[in-house]
Amino acid sequence: MNTVRKYKLMISLHIPKAGGASIRKVLQTKFKTSFLDDYDDIPLNKTESQRIDDVKNFQNKNVSFRRLKLFVSKTKCIHGHFLAIKYKEFIPDDKVVFISWFRDPLERLASHYHYWQRAYDAETSAILHKKVVEQKWSFEAFCFSPELQNLHALFLKDFPLERFNFIGITEYFSEDIHDLNRIYLGLHDLNIPYENMNKKKKSAYFSDRTFMSKLKLHHALDYEIYNKALKLRAERT
Repeated sequence: MNTVRKYKLMISLHIPKAGGASIRKVLQTKFKTSFLDDYDDIPLNKTESQRIDDVKNFQNKNVSFRRLKLFVSKTKCIHGHFLAIKYKEFIPDDKVVFISWFRDPLERLASHYHYWQRAYDAETSAILHKKVVEQKWSFEAFCFSPELQNLHALFLKDFPLERFNFIGITEYFSEDIHDLNRIYLGLHDLNIPYENMNKKKKSAYFSDRTFMSKLKLHHALDYEIYNKALKLRAERT
């Protein structure tokens, strides 16, 4: 195995239903007690202004870069659902590695809908999840809802895609996880867990071309991001 690149901190953005649960298992194996979950922000359940307030509140608690470094002094990897800009203090730091995974927006959307149907828990599910299930949203209503529109763009607000040191594509998961391991993790026995998969899926989520065309327009920003992510991946490979 080639020499793993050196860095002091890895920040891993988990975009829902793009392979992040599986990546989380791999990162936990690598970093063990130096791994930190960051799932408290629940961005999908808040308005845009509330999401920005969360980012500002976090940054105000860590007034200087020095204090932020102290905050993560024993942490080597942060992984979770958060706006990437939350950790903007680290953007100019070449010793901090940003990684994330992206997925075809329509496939991601469909996977998200079916996962929420399977995983619903009346006591623990978050607000939007409850709303979707308890109000019996149709698949079409879910796909065209403003809350789920351009989800990649939501998590990447004001964060340049080019700042990611590693971009994985869910459709190339097996290849890309080995690349991530070769470049940044160096696990000799890489066990690839496949978390939260829809084992009942027997065919493609979409077949109606007109429906797909309308959806692609509705999620146009996400397709811009996804296509750019594909190009950045191609440069890596």
